[in-house]
Amino acid sequence: MSIRERAVVLIDGPAVVHRWYHRWFFTNEKAPKGIDPKRYVITQARYMIATAHSFDPSHLAQNLLSPQVEYAHTPKHNKIIICFDNGDGGRRDMYPEYKANREGKKVTPEFLLIEKVAKKVFQEEPKSTILVLPDFDPKLKTLNAEADDMIATIALRNHRVKLPTIVMSHDHDLYQLIDDNARSYHYDIRSKHLVSEKSVMERVGVHPKLIRDFKALAGDASDNISGISGIGKVRARQLLKKYGDLDGILANGVNKESGRVGDLLRNGAQQAELCREVIDFRMCPKLMKTVESFLKAK
Repeated sequence: MSIRERAVVLIDGPAVVHRWYHRWFFTNEKAPKGIDPKRYVITQARYMIATAHSFDPSHLAQNLLSPQVEYAHTPKHNKIIICFDNGDGGRRDMYPEYKANREGKKVTPEFLLIEKVAKKVFQEEPKSTILVLPDFDPKLKTLNAEADDMIATIALRNHRVKLPTIVMSHDHDLYQLIDDNARSYHYDIRSKHLVSEKSVMERVGVHPKLIRDFKALAGDASDNISGISGIGKVRARQLLKKYGDLDGILANGVNKESGRVGDLLRNGAQQAELCREVIDFRMCPKLMKTVESFLKAK
């Protein structure tokens, strides 16, 4: 019998913690006696671990999920890395409005408890199967990066060696890492479905590699990124289709487009370049020694 190939599973820590908190909050309000957040998140975290170990590269290549067994009976097939924010990668320094729409939102004791318990559950797994970043390595305390940046750094390293990799998140920014040829996949934690290159094009209207340029043009309300005022999603798709990417639009479209669209591009070119720089992943080479050691461990 052939040995199953191992995959690297990259989990977006902030995304799953936020999802668990909001699902707990909603369920807790409906339950007559309430729901203990600690027990709730332990169950959710263990389910996610079981899901992460269920991914089989031979099935992923066919855009298929694998059967999942209960946590207690789950073989530890894959290497799981959970990444949490540790700063913003300098984004607010260059763009003060970055995520300003989230300021003032109260962080409840239950949210902090759910995050703490989730990390504890992950850290109690066998150390050869799960790595929590940046918490695992005290030397990474000074790392200034978001979870997305860490995930992208590891995923792009895996692209180069075609190591099967799956990102677990619901963040559209991470769609950029989907690459069928590099065996890099995305699992949506909301829908519990795989997101392929084709489905990104159906959902967003652009290829995964153009997500960054699309948001630089159309903006991203979730992160309070403006894009070029007046362009919007429809025009952004049309311009990317016509000129290929943001560089093509700024090199050619600015001069070729007439009327209102031409004026918007000429007036907003610098803003689009700034937004692209804010959206762009920050590479985190400081991670790689820890990550390489973890991936090599038996």
